[in-house]
Amino acid sequence: MKKELKKFSVPKRRLQRQFFYALVAESVGPTFFLILPAAVILMCPLLGPIFNFEISWKTGWLYSIVGLYPPFDSVAMMMIVTEYRKVIRNQLRTLFSSNPQKNAALSTTTESVVLNAQYNKRTSLSIHN
Repeated sequence: MKKELKKFSVPKRRLQRQFFYALVAESVGPTFFLILPAAVILMCPLLGPIFNFEISWKTGWLYSIVGLYPPFDSVAMMMIVTEYRKVIRNQLRTLFSSNPQKNAALSTTTESVVLNAQYNKRTSLSIHN
């Protein structure tokens, strides 16, 4: 794999590394937000009769934790990949800026960054296919 990555330029390798970290974060997310909270609820009825205890829980907290997973998945990707982070930062600057002319310039810059990232992604896919 390292030999294949050496064929890429340094910025492309950095982007691939960021995508890898984002993939790891997106893989760990379901474990913390879906599997671990549900495991507690699913194991208690099995362990209750063995250890002679009765459990009466309210499960609202479980729904809250499960509900955090979709935003975590998206936010993790947006915060780990630098290009996405730049676009978000520019959009927030545009949104909260008080100068309308500056807003238009930032919006154009942000659009060009997004279009450039999309173009680079398409060309890298077509080169390797």
